[in-house]
Amino acid sequence: MWAGESAILKCETAGWNKLGGKSIPMIGSIYLAADQAGIVSGAPTVILYDTLDRDNTGLMVNTASNRLDVQRTGDYTVTALTSITGSATTNDLIASFVSVGGSRVREGHGVISTQGQGSATYTGPIALTAGNAVTGEAYQQSGSNQSVDGSATRVTMLSLVESITW
Repeated sequence: MWAGESAILKCETAGWNKLGGKSIPMIGSIYLAADQAGIVSGAPTVILYDTLDRDNTGLMVNTASNRLDVQRTGDYTVTALTSITGSATTNDLIASFVSVGGSRVREGHGVISTQGQGSATYTGPIALTAGNAVTGEAYQQSGSNQSVDGSATRVTMLSLVESITW
């Protein structure tokens, strides 16, 4: 349990059962506050998130390591939004990867237009364990280096919202 949470429990021979109480979902969100250059065509690049958006525990957002640190094991809704800006000559694939402990586990796709802008989003459930480090990566196939867009608040961001199941 976390600060501000409460539980009324009943002990039976098979274990504990929650009869009632108050659960507070853990929420963490981080975003990129300035453009990040050097997104090489055909190579996933770690996004250097640098700005706290929301952290109701004070322990999830890690701007020094550009990631979210999971504090409680459970199911989370994860959103990774990656916006690319640059110059493309065709409508090229871009992707937003979610990585846990350095391994890519989910991805969303989009297109960078010939006007040089596009975004990719992944939103969905991921089972996470306390201590997991969650990061985001940008990917694009334009044939030239591009930038991740950080020119406006939350155009490139990563968030976790715990799904309370007890």
